[in-house]
Amino acid sequence: MASPLSAELVRSLASALAIRAAEEKSPSPCSVEVADLFLALHSLHGNVMLAALDIVDRAMVSCVRSPAGAEVFCVLGSEHKVYVVFLEEQHCSCLYYHHRVLVRADSSTCKHVLAARLAVSLEKVARSNTVSEAEFAELVFGSNCSGPT
Repeated sequence: MASPLSAELVRSLASALAIRAAEEKSPSPCSVEVADLFLALHSLHGNVMLAALDIVDRAMVSCVRSPAGAEVFCVLGSEHKVYVVFLEEQHCSCLYYHHRVLVRADSSTCKHVLAARLAVSLEKVARSNTVSEAEFAELVFGSNCSGPT
């Protein structure tokens, strides 16, 4: 299972990164503080962080909301499959998350969860839509996510 400390640290780093990005409007590559935040996330997650940044850069994170306000994120994976991410619960529908985070417990997250967290923090979510409660339930329970277009 993901370490609560690690998940909280990722949230804190992503929030700090978003604050710094907002203060600088467009963070420059030379920004030491922003670079330090990215390095901290990379030291925690290694190649998972790099893959997550690639997902965000390619605008592959979308948000789907229910009329009641519940939300999930749809993240397009490297094999063109869309994964459902429950951001508050730090959970993803991908096999990596199931095997490496839940079963083996040798990783604290997957690239899809980290990409969704970064996309939200950096205001880089590709699109957001609200769907009916029935469509939302199908998405959540059937993992029928159309993903970003």
